[in-house]
Amino acid sequence: MKVGTKAIGLWLGILVLGLILPGGPVYAIPYLDVNLTNWDVDNISTSDYVNVTAEDSGSNTILTFTFVDDLSQLPNVQLSPTKGLGEVGWNSSASILSSPLGWGPDHQCNLDGFGCFSTDENYTGSHGNTGVGLGPIQFVLEGNDLTFGTDSLGHQYAAFVQFGNGCSGFVTDGTHATTGSSGGTGCAPVPEPATLTLLGAGLAGLGLWGRKRFRSIKY
Repeated sequence: MKVGTKAIGLWLGILVLGLILPGGPVYAIPYLDVNLTNWDVDNISTSDYVNVTAEDSGSNTILTFTFVDDLSQLPNVQLSPTKGLGEVGWNSSASILSSPLGWGPDHQCNLDGFGCFSTDENYTGSHGNTGVGLGPIQFVLEGNDLTFGTDSLGHQYAAFVQFGNGCSGFVTDGTHATTGSSGGTGCAPVPEPATLTLLGAGLAGLGLWGRKRFRSIKY
């Protein structure tokens, strides 16, 4: 038992030295992980969201945006070269060392009422203003342990998502006072639980009525 304890202590010591001494292994430790759920379109469910992570890659930071599409709720992203993530914004003064293919500065001061962001990147490819699907899209920022501030309206991050059928919307980690400003006609409403219950009861009633009618005709 003592030998086992000593062995464990030895391995722990080697691990600590490997992390401290120059030339030791470098681990990417996520220090930011937030979901953007506040849409500026009423009919988009908060089950659809954009996940934002930032992790230390050693001397720089990898900032990643990923759209999570809840297929059980409408609207759904119809994946094609022109659907998906199309614009992202964040508040940091760090320089961008590398961007995803087809992305570049948008130079807009206000993201659809969400305020001005320090950085606003937009997909500028030839297939529309989106085209990266669900992501992830990654930006390498200069420096590590970065601080992400807020804009004048209290938002740290924002993203634009193009759904199918003309539906689109911005989403942030903050609140938005004027919902419904970006939605197209394709943003189908999200069914409420009570509505689903009534619909189910109505269908059941129709089925029962049809069955009785069939029996009355048969006999």
